[in-house]
Amino acid sequence: MRDMQLLLRQIDLHIDSLSDVISGIRTKRYPTLGPSYLVHLIELLAEEVQKTAVTRARQAELSAGSVASTFTRFYIHALQDLASHLRYVERAATDKVLPGSVQTVTSIARQLYPDAVFVVRPQWHFNYSLTQPVSTYRSAYTNNSGREDVSSGLISSKAFERILNCVLPSGKSRILVLGFPRIEKDRSLFHVALGHELGHPLADEYLSKSEVLPREGSRDSMHAECKREGTGGMRRPEDLSVLRDQARATDETLQLCRRALVELIADSVCLHIYGYAAIAYTAWIGQMQGLDVCWRSPVEDHYPPWRYRLRNMVLSLPEDWVEQFKKQSRMGPDARSRFDHRWSEILELTQSKSDVDSINKKPELRQAYELLGTFLPQALDDIAETMASRGLAISDIPGLARWELVEVLRSDYPPDQVLLTDSDEPDWLEAEFRGILNAAWLSRTCFDEDTSPLDKVIAPKGQGGCWLPTAKKRDRLVEKALDNAALREAWRRRS
Repeated sequence: MRDMQLLLRQIDLHIDSLSDVISGIRTKRYPTLGPSYLVHLIELLAEEVQKTAVTRARQAELSAGSVASTFTRFYIHALQDLASHLRYVERAATDKVLPGSVQTVTSIARQLYPDAVFVVRPQWHFNYSLTQPVSTYRSAYTNNSGREDVSSGLISSKAFERILNCVLPSGKSRILVLGFPRIEKDRSLFHVALGHELGHPLADEYLSKSEVLPREGSRDSMHAECKREGTGGMRRPEDLSVLRDQARATDETLQLCRRALVELIADSVCLHIYGYAAIAYTAWIGQMQGLDVCWRSPVEDHYPPWRYRLRNMVLSLPEDWVEQFKKQSRMGPDARSRFDHRWSEILELTQSKSDVDSINKKPELRQAYELLGTFLPQALDDIAETMASRGLAISDIPGLARWELVEVLRSDYPPDQVLLTDSDEPDWLEAEFRGILNAAWLSRTCFDEDTSPLDKVIAPKGQGGCWLPTAKKRDRLVEKALDNAALREAWRRRS
């Protein structure tokens, strides 16, 4: 019993520590309401964990022996996990993010997932990510954890849903936490990658609702084939070993295929959100990291080669999309020449089949991508219909990315509005988020000083590289334009 009292005291200390951190978090300012919802959810869950731990620890069946002690430690671990997730909120404060970029992402995300609230925060490892804490908490705290010492969830499902309804506003059922590399905080153009992360929940929904892939588990069916009819005996050990290897390979093939399909669906979502900006970013990051690099193991970390992903994005464009993009962007002869040159470079990257050669060198990958080819076209068509139904059709982008915005950016002004003088009555064009980012990527890719490889970008001025402050200045101007667009949208919503 003394051990139990010490453990309960530890729970109280964890709650006190968590409350102190939450008090400090609430003194900070945040660009959106998402962080306040998440911290309130963590606070109420911690209180429910404490209450349930005390109640169950004092029940007669848990009051003695190591069972109670072990059980109570699970509650301590749950409180530690909740406390660690407060970093999501701390890093989402206004002084740690660019408010314009946050507003850009959340505005688009609301169209995709109207039932969610959003937190955008920097993270220390160099990657973009998306976390769904509500589903994590639901599976970890209300279901059987899988440990033999725990016979039920840490808190009841009814209590969890009551807390969720208390925290989230009407019509909302989940929280999505988007992360970007801390080192890229000031690079608004690179946050196009968050469009890919926004595609992952959509990919999961698509795969869960449709039987686009055969289910794993072929190993069991192959093992069943090991019994011979008539004799009732097993095959020879060497035959059984071969069947087991085949079953293992089949399951790995399905896992690789599923992983690749998820990433390519997410790429398609990013393409429908950002259009040319998504393609330009993919080409840039692929050239930086290696267009043909293909990892097979571990399966859960598999990514298709960048060249494969870039090719699928280009092939997913409607037939006349590029011409419409040039026409509706109102590019002049010089601008068209610059764009055509860059676009031909991108097409040249996609025409090489060296990525397919890398895939074919590994039997499991070759089989997985052969299977992928039978499902991918239909999946991308379905995703395109879904994106259009949510107001993010790729056909809308050509009219948003005006070349006049590129000229404004090149003149060292934020590219969020421009005075159009090509009609009898001059009028102001106010750009929205997708138009600003496409104009920024057009500026970056269509002018020599912004398209140099990394080794030239950091080279001294006059030795073949661009002056690095030029890129920094462009990023600041783009962020200012996103801020202005966010303010205009906020005023429209209020009015």
